[in-house]
Amino acid sequence: MKLLIGLAAMLALAAPQQLSAARSSSIEMETTSWGRLVARWSLDDTGLLRYTSPEPGVFDAKRIVTRHYRVGLAGFRRMRALLGSAESQAGRPMRCTQAVTDAVYGKLSWRTNARVRKLSFYTACSEPATTRIVAQIGQADQLARQWAMRGEVVETRPGERAQ
Repeated sequence: MKLLIGLAAMLALAAPQQLSAARSSSIEMETTSWGRLVARWSLDDTGLLRYTSPEPGVFDAKRIVTRHYRVGLAGFRRMRALLGSAESQAGRPMRCTQAVTDAVYGKLSWRTNARVRKLSFYTACSEPATTRIVAQIGQADQLARQWAMRGEVVETRPGERAQ
């Protein structure tokens, strides 16, 4: 009987740790052009999206706006699936031997507990495998933007205008 009580106590103590470990995943992305922010967003496994972008645009930003929107666990899973090919490439350079100049570049990161995996990308690379992954990244970014536009504005600060 004491053994069962002891085992139950150990399980009860372990459960909150397992729950917190399971709730420590996120996807983050930032894109820039000419050193200026295009978009920055993060989506955690509770489904909270934080999305920041210049308005009305990158080179005429009057303000930088951050929105929050809840997409739930289903939204997090959808985003993770959409970025699956990119995630499998994380930690390795993407092939880019031919590209036009002056395109948007960015970085993605996947955080799980203390582990962080990153992927840098340039949207103008012409290699087919890279082009496919960049297209998926673009779809994910567009989805995040669509979700964010439904969200609540939580911060607005002055933007940078092109000089």
